[in-house]
Amino acid sequence: MLQTEASEITYLFRDAQLQVPLRLCFLESGLVTWARATHFDHPVPPFNRVFLFRTGGCQLHFKRQVRRLSAGRLYLLPASLSFSVDYRARSELRFFHVQVQDFAGLDIFRDSEDILEAEDSSALVRELFETFPGDGARRLRWQSALFQFICRAGAPLLAGLQPKQDLATRYAELLEHVRLHCNAGMSVGELARRFHQPRAAFSKGFQRCFGISLKQHLQALLIQRAKERLSASAGKIQAVAQELGFKDAYYFYRFFKRHTGKTPLRYRRLMSMDGA
Repeated sequence: MLQTEASEITYLFRDAQLQVPLRLCFLESGLVTWARATHFDHPVPPFNRVFLFRTGGCQLHFKRQVRRLSAGRLYLLPASLSFSVDYRARSELRFFHVQVQDFAGLDIFRDSEDILEAEDSSALVRELFETFPGDGARRLRWQSALFQFICRAGAPLLAGLQPKQDLATRYAELLEHVRLHCNAGMSVGELARRFHQPRAAFSKGFQRCFGISLKQHLQALLIQRAKERLSASAGKIQAVAQELGFKDAYYFYRFFKRHTGKTPLRYRRLMSMDGA
């Protein structure tokens, strides 16, 4: 059973020390059962995965590590994690594909290299088992439980966002413009002219504030969107390239392979064989 969510909610995450806006995008969710032991190779997708087994479990192989995922526990597999998985026979899995974007439109787990958990998630596990899959009030309950888990698992990353959030006010208009209109034709020079700033000072100020250059930020957003379109559409690569603002498919192929190590066609094929 697969549900395409395509819903987006903006939360203001708060605790005693933090106040950070997060854009939570629910992409897909599902419930799947394997009667037999099954193997899948998972590429680096444009989303994070949350896994919750009711029965069975699996072994994940990533970066020369092996990690066992057990029933009754919540796991967050970051979007940057490429892995293969061996599902045990008679395993029942609830899975969720989500993006958790910061004020700059980038996923907060994009640089994470390990499977994440959260302490004392037993109440959230019960809530998800009771309410998912479900619509209406039940849907709100499981989405809320999922968001609470994501915030707990990502607490160290959220703490790191607060200083950047405090500095980002002067770049709010720029960040929103880039989030809405980023494409291959967008350049640092164009943005500097648009916001009436000297190019060098504009770029250096962004680097001091966010820890990456404005050019790197544009590239990260463009790769994120290229992955989204390749995994969501079966159309020609040329059409994806044009939609993203590339002159032709050749330049898109070069750009995508340089940043991901895979051609767009290879990436799409891998995503089409993805099991959860």
